[in-house]
Order: sequence, then structure tokens, then C-alpha cells
Amino acid sequence: MIKHLTHTQINKVLWDKAITNSINELMYAYSWYLDVVCKNWEALVLGNYEAVMPLTAKKKFTINYLYNPFFVQQLGVFLVNNSNEDLVQQFMNAIPDKYKFVEINLNNDNQIVLEKGKVYENKNYELSLQHSYEYLKNRYSGNNKRNLKKAHTFKLQIQENVPSKKIIDLFKLDKGATIKSLKKPQYAMLEQLITEAEIKTKVLRLGVANEKNKILAGAVFIFTKSKITFLFSGNSSEGKQKAAMFYLIDHVIKTYCNQDLILDFEGSNQIGLANFYKSFGSENNPYPTIKLNRLPKAVKWMK
Repeated sequence: MIKHLTHTQINKVLWDKAITNSINELMYAYSWYLDVVCKNWEALVLGNYEAVMPLTAKKKFTINYLYNPFFVQQLGVFLVNNSNEDLVQQFMNAIPDKYKFVEINLNNDNQIVLEKGKVYENKNYELSLQHSYEYLKNRYSGNNKRNLKKAHTFKLQIQENVPSKKIIDLFKLDKGATIKSLKKPQYAMLEQLITEAEIKTKVLRLGVANEKNKILAGAVFIFTKSKITFLFSGNSSEGKQKAAMFYLIDHVIKTYCNQDLILDFEGSNQIGLANFYKSFGSENNPYPTIKLNRLPKAVKWMK
């Protein structure tokens, strides 16, 4: 039986054990991650945490709804045993009626067709690191190889344990200037998320410095049992000119090749980013977004 649990009813020890043992483990589903991005998240739980689904909930104008929080790419149903489309459908049907609007991302093991509502497919690029560096590098695109060759002419160096604030500041000066939804609270949440991740698991905070020891680009990667997830990055004009991000990701691939890990690039539907991730030989592993509108006709204009 699938039960709906409020935040205080969730056994987080059993929850995290279920995520670790699931066939589709993702960092976003751990309780410590959810506690940062959606403080009062709720859950659907099958039996004794044999399968689970987080419910990232909010309330607006007395209306309860489910949304996709900042810095969360995929959630959905996490299964300890083999993937089961019928069970995923049962979880969808078990979403409480009190949630009048639902727009959330499921994970790539949650393929589903909805009778009511809409399903959209999103791109996500992943690279298996179970090969030698030579094999992986041979799969890079020609443009990628040219950028790496250029990067090596600039005497760039990798720096570890770069402060997360430095990487965030690089992002703010670049892409962040055009993303109006990211403001002070979201950046504070991101810093808190990285801090919490460092307590719970392994985190890489890498930077690329020039010959004057100035950080040109940086990125944060979070480890789980089976993945290295590319959480966040920042770049500069000089970093772009010197192909610093190509240099940084190539360093990660070189360092963690020949291991039973997947480098998860965390997107993207944007053509430019998708092409960048594909240039490292990664493959698209899509995941769905579901949208259910149960709002009364009088307020459907809200969404």
C-alpha cells in the first residue's frame, strides 16, 4: 500500500537507505538534499520504504501544488527492485487530490503515459567512465579536441577546493546576469546545498587558473554511489577565450576514468549546452516532466 506521509512522519534513515539501494539513485532524492531545496517536502511511500517518491510541495493563495525546486533536475519514483511501469503509475495515481496543480520532473526510469495531464521529455547527457582515458578522449568531437589543444597552450592549471562562493560569483557575472529567477535567496540556497553535500558525501570544487593564479572558471561536482553530477559552474570572458571549461571537464574525465561511475552533465534542453555536453562523447538519457492541472476553472488562469 502506498502511504502519503507529511514531512514529520518520514523516517529519513529508512528513506536514505531506500535511495542508496534504489536502481535509479540520484543525489536530488536524498533527505539532506531535499531538506535544503524544499524544507517541508512530503512523500509517498510503498510498504516499508520499498519504493518512495518525494513530493515537493508549496502553497499559494490557499492552493496546494507540487513544483520542481531550484537545483533539482529529477525526482519521481525510486524503486529498490526492478523498474515497474505499473508501480510508477500507481504512485502517480496516489498523489493526493489536495495538490491542485502538479508540474514536476520524474527520473529517467519513470517513463509514463498520463490519461489526464501532459508529459514532456527533457534531455540529459551522461558519460560512462568505465573506459580508459584514451578510449574516452577518442570519442570527443573534433571541435572539443581543438579547444583542448588550445587550452594547453595557455599554461592553465587545475586548483582544488576552490570556494563555492568564488564559483557562484563567476556565474553571476556571466550567465547569472540574464537569469532573473536566480536571486540572493537562491544563491544562498546553493551555498548551503554545497556545504551540506560536503558533510554527507564527496564534493569536488574545482577551478581553472591562469599563469597569474587567477581563477578563470570553476565547477562543483557531487558524488553518489554511481554518479558524479555536474551541479554548477561559472566561467569568465578569459575562461571562454582559453577554453577553460573544456580543460576542467577533461581533467575530471581523466581523473575518474576506468571506474564504475557515470558523469552526469545535468542537462540540457538548450541547444548550445547540449552540444557542449555531447562534445565529450556523452549520450542523451531523457527524463519526463508531468503536468496535471486540477485547478477550478475560475483559477486556471494562474497556470
